[in-house]
Amino acid sequence: MIRRGDPRGYYAALGLPVTATADEIRRAFNERAKLLHPDHAGDGGDPAAFQRVLDAYEVLRDPSRRLHYDADSVELGRDEPAPERPAAPPRADPLASPWSFDRLLRKRRPRTRPADPLGTGLPRHLPVPALLTGALLAVLLAGGITWVTVLQGNLAEREQRIGELTLEAERAQAELAETEARYRAASVADLDQVLAAPDTGEAPPAQVFAATVTFAPGSADLGTDETRQLVQAIEGLSAAVARIPAEQRWQVLIQGHAAQAAGPSGVDLSGWQLSLMRISQLVDRLVQAGLPADHVAARFSAGFQWGQPVANPGRTVELRLVCCFR
Repeated sequence: MIRRGDPRGYYAALGLPVTATADEIRRAFNERAKLLHPDHAGDGGDPAAFQRVLDAYEVLRDPSRRLHYDADSVELGRDEPAPERPAAPPRADPLASPWSFDRLLRKRRPRTRPADPLGTGLPRHLPVPALLTGALLAVLLAGGITWVTVLQGNLAEREQRIGELTLEAERAQAELAETEARYRAASVADLDQVLAAPDTGEAPPAQVFAATVTFAPGSADLGTDETRQLVQAIEGLSAAVARIPAEQRWQVLIQGHAAQAAGPSGVDLSGWQLSLMRISQLVDRLVQAGLPADHVAARFSAGFQWGQPVANPGRTVELRLVCCFR
């Protein structure tokens, strides 16, 4: 289970929960700065406490630094260690008992055995059932050895075939990811050209930035790999938004997709729910990072998609920056 903490106490310094928005962080800093600043608060000022509040605000107000801080604060629950088994009592030493020691030293009378001219230690005449049993065991042993040898050969061939299929699957996955990257790059317009285009009222808004976040199979949690992808996406998104003039209208579109719309029994609600949870995770993190809520849009689709090659269908959520609305 994933738990979010506050390792350096930045949220606690501002008196905020870890889910606070950018506006709440800014208001909390202003209120505490007035109370703790040495120049404004007079005798009530606390330089050390004010510096602590300032350090917390410098990290939490920046979307990228805040995401890194939140990623470092993720903790994974661990299972409790298994209880230790009580040590087995030591085995008794037969030589430690005087009775056993006495028996070991006691002289016993040798038993009389029939004459064995060959010196084999076996009786002179073996019964027929014993001979048949020995022959049967020998046949079974030989057959078992042959069967094990054949089985080992078949297992080796299967392992080799599995390795070849794994390599083929990895190559196909890499080719699909490369195709997706080329498709995404071809569908992204140059921001400078979009901004320089004349305002005729006819040109539709264009996609000027695109990124993806791929989740683990069957999960909607933002783990280490998903958080790294999201940090990279937000850094690129922030750089693109910073280049857009204030008078231009833009929007961030978060798009998720369920691999199938229906199953044998009807609507596949489980697949829909998982995709919607992944979309909500990214919307929540973007708003917490300071993205204006009125600039965020979400889109969900399910089932077959023609002409849109996507690696890991159903696990990938796309982030797109659309500009500019005339």
